[in-house]
Amino acid sequence: MINKYALLLFTSIFIFAGCSNKKQEVFVTDNKIYSVALQHTKKIDIVESLGTKAILTVTYLNYVNESYDDNNHNFLVGIYVADKHFQSEKIQYSILNNGMELELKQLDENNLMFGNIPLENKWADYHLVCVPKEEQNKVTLEFDIDNIGNTIVTLPVKN
Repeated sequence: MINKYALLLFTSIFIFAGCSNKKQEVFVTDNKIYSVALQHTKKIDIVESLGTKAILTVTYLNYVNESYDDNNHNFLVGIYVADKHFQSEKIQYSILNNGMELELKQLDENNLMFGNIPLENKWADYHLVCVPKEEQNKVTLEFDIDNIGNTIVTLPVKN
């Protein structure tokens, strides 16, 4: 009788041990630009009633590429509004810093900048947003999307 229980126990352990993953998968990339961009990217969801209304991604470019390290804090902003493809009117949105509306430079999908974007969303609208440099350690961007809501994101910046 004990041999039956021992055999059953051994078989159970063998089956469960054989079906488990013994090695953790680790994602490692040699792409330094991608790694730096990922470290300086924030993703924000605007959620209402357990449904995502909009997804925003903000990447601080001054650390990513030296060509963007100029007199401005440069951000690549992706805005995806979940229901915009089913609506007839165009969704309006604005980005503010210290109460001042910022200029949004629309980027097309062929822009070379898209090769190194972490968290790229093929359905998002991408914009280059510039904030004049001042003596600050962080920049706060306020997003206001018509009929959806608003949110704030703060990113550390370099002087």
